[in-house]
Amino acid sequence: MNGSGALEQDGRTVVQRQHEIVLYDTSQAFRYDLASEIVLVKIPRRLLASRYTNLRSLMAVGVRTDLSLNALLMDLATRTMLLDVPDDSSTTVGARLASSVLDLVSAVIDLEIEERGALNHQRMSQLERAQRYAVANLGDENLSPEAMAKRGAVSLRTLNRLFAKIGTTPMRWVWQRRLQASHSALSEGCATSVTDAAFQFGFSEVSHFSRSFKAAYGVSPEQLLKSRNHS
Repeated sequence: MNGSGALEQDGRTVVQRQHEIVLYDTSQAFRYDLASEIVLVKIPRRLLASRYTNLRSLMAVGVRTDLSLNALLMDLATRTMLLDVPDDSSTTVGARLASSVLDLVSAVIDLEIEERGALNHQRMSQLERAQRYAVANLGDENLSPEAMAKRGAVSLRTLNRLFAKIGTTPMRWVWQRRLQASHSALSEGCATSVTDAAFQFGFSEVSHFSRSFKAAYGVSPEQLLKSRNHS
């Protein structure tokens, strides 16, 4: 909000000034020297991991491309923390507010990635480009290997070969990421119903989603949502 700070992590050091954002991983060693007033937003790792394939590269990197958008995020986060939400609606309202903050965080990060090339098209591998495109479009039920191949600048045959090297296929990988994202959304309260969790991440049939979810996690999405609501 004012002043400056210096963050060190993973061999990188970044100076943070007014309206600039930095990310750091609290599970790893870091040093954060502050001479400023800040807004601190804590985001569960799995929520960012559902959107970005290489979280480590985002740590200790200054996010300063669009300071007006950064200021909007700061304002939204601050207002959310101060908001007096009625008890009878706190679960739903709080989850949607948290989801809005996360969406804006992602928008800020995406702008920085595009502008500075921390994970840009030229430096990313063909597989990473295809994966990043898929993660950004998990909610599109028409997401296809052909679209992923086009974004990765490879042929469909090459894309299949690249995914085979990591022991999977393009759509099986997408399916797993969708399940991970929906599990995170249900666990963190960002999805308030099974239908929301399914449709938000590209599943077109709720029954098929529920069966796949239970096969992957040993518990149905309905059970997970119920246990969270009772916790």
